[in-house]
Amino acid sequence: CFLAYKKKMKTANWCPQLLFFCIASFSFISPHVLLQSLAASSSSDFIRPAARGVVLTPHRRSPSDPQQVHISLVGDDRMRVSWITDDHKAKSTVEYGTKSGNYDSMAKGDHTRYQYVFYSSGRIHNAVMGPLKPSTTYYYR
Repeated sequence: CFLAYKKKMKTANWCPQLLFFCIASFSFISPHVLLQSLAASSSSDFIRPAARGVVLTPHRRSPSDPQQVHISLVGDDRMRVSWITDDHKAKSTVEYGTKSGNYDSMAKGDHTRYQYVFYSSGRIHNAVMGPLKPSTTYYYR
């Protein structure tokens, strides 16, 4: 294959064409796919931009302020509130009521945390509010 192909080609341009001929002759690679891959690998217009500087922002909150607050349904008349605090001594308590600013009920919950290699999570809290009345708006903190 190599010698027969070389004799038919001029010495200045036989190498790329030989590569194309030999690879394309395999039945599992189409010439179209081969041309696309050769064109993609030979030139690229993408220029990666320079890295940006680090932006530091202060966290002006108390370590006991809730973060990543989620609510979910628990049965027909209860709701679970989950949140994370940086304070590992913060209580797992949710106050709630039917009027804004008037939290006359309280749900006590539990907490957990985890570690993975060098990472240590914040305190992961959850508490279940209820029983709740249907079609009623509740406020919680």
